[in-house]
Amino acid sequence: MYDADDIYNIALTLIPDLKFSDARKLVEVVGSSRFIFENANAVVNSLKSVSKKTAAALTSKDTLKQAEYQLNIVKQKNIILHYFKDENFPKKLLQCYDCPILMYSYNDINFNDFFTIAIVGTRNADDIAKNFIYTFVNDLKNCNRKILIVSGLAEGADTFAHNAALEFNMPTVAVLGHGLDHIYPQVNRTLANNIFSSNGVLLTEFYWDFPMSPDNFLQRNRIIAGLCDVVIVVQSGIAGGSLNTAELAIAYNRDVFAVPGRFNDEFSSGCNNLIRNNKAAILTNFQDFEYYMGW
Repeated sequence: MYDADDIYNIALTLIPDLKFSDARKLVEVVGSSRFIFENANAVVNSLKSVSKKTAAALTSKDTLKQAEYQLNIVKQKNIILHYFKDENFPKKLLQCYDCPILMYSYNDINFNDFFTIAIVGTRNADDIAKNFIYTFVNDLKNCNRKILIVSGLAEGADTFAHNAALEFNMPTVAVLGHGLDHIYPQVNRTLANNIFSSNGVLLTEFYWDFPMSPDNFLQRNRIIAGLCDVVIVVQSGIAGGSLNTAELAIAYNRDVFAVPGRFNDEFSSGCNNLIRNNKAAILTNFQDFEYYMGW
């Protein structure tokens, strides 16, 4: 389950100011993260531009000590590592220039076996959104395709999406904006446990005890968008995390759908704007989805 290079793979994610894309290119050039740390001085000298902080972390033994600490937690907690060079790393996510080089999860799933749909929306989602999501997921269940439901475990639309998947016995993945050491929001701790006990996946790029920050969730959104074939926005205000996910999905050339709402509804304005600006196809029922997808 674990191999000798894991400590180096983790260590590479602990380097400050090292962009995801740069870390990935570096590994692809030299062959492995192990090589980077075993030849740290030569690697640093070969880099065209590197900050003093980055150079110091690459050459410091403390970085490997921190990685060893994280790896021990991974082993103690039976956490699964997903390294970007692994054969079963999500291929759709690899298409994204800023994909993480390493992710952590409770439970595992072969992402490459599924047509993956992200369902996102406001934390203030109402019964209209809930009814739409449950009906839509039930229709997906009955369409005889291997479908995976992805969302972000937030309150509102995300919660409805995960719960609908669980109710209709569909696999679901919750992408977290923090490490696996806790669950946010607390109100969804039971939901997280239900996902885990149903062989769903709790997935994150953040290591154990990673500091909480609002920026984590914006960073998390690129994983939701990148994992998917399709992103569906059910309810959203004029700004927010679900619109950020939709914009990322558009940048990654994913199909984006939005559920329309009343013109004067605060939490429909974001969806209506996506449709108005031709950034998302209108979605009123499963038949719309079948038509647009050519199913």
